[in-house]
Amino acid sequence: MSKKLESEAFTYLQAYIQERLPGATLQPTMNKGRGSNNPHIADAVLEHEGRTYHIEIKASSKKVGHNIRFTHQTVTKAVGKDVIVALIANVETGSPSFEFFRLSDVAQSLCVEPHFLVAAKHTKNKSQPLDTILTLPGAALDVSSLLDSSVRDHTNLRNPPRVDST
Repeated sequence: MSKKLESEAFTYLQAYIQERLPGATLQPTMNKGRGSNNPHIADAVLEHEGRTYHIEIKASSKKVGHNIRFTHQTVTKAVGKDVIVALIANVETGSPSFEFFRLSDVAQSLCVEPHFLVAAKHTKNKSQPLDTILTLPGAALDVSSLLDSSVRDHTNLRNPPRVDST
């Protein structure tokens, strides 16, 4: 995904949120990978009704009909956190479509590749309206079984934080 496409998708997502969630704010954090001390987890931070949400943007110039790739760094930073994925398709048409799901809801569908973790396209079945996701109790991403595999060689996270299942 190009930075230009991601930037356009962010602008559309910001308008989407302003229209549907009055009072909410969306701040870009797209340079999250620059520097090991960067605290940002995903592409944007959403503040809504006193809660903070991390939003990972996946944009496409056309329909998202393929697997969804996440870098190992994105997933390892998200361990123990609640991350919402925003699939924004048809960005370049000027009429984008939006789908949302929690990364924790598709953890069992993530597959390890040498440079990415891949959520199969059928994970979009977990899509829900954003306002519904925002009312759900927090959910922590737990991918410990993936991190115990060879993916650990591609990350800087050697000892992932424990995720409390209570």
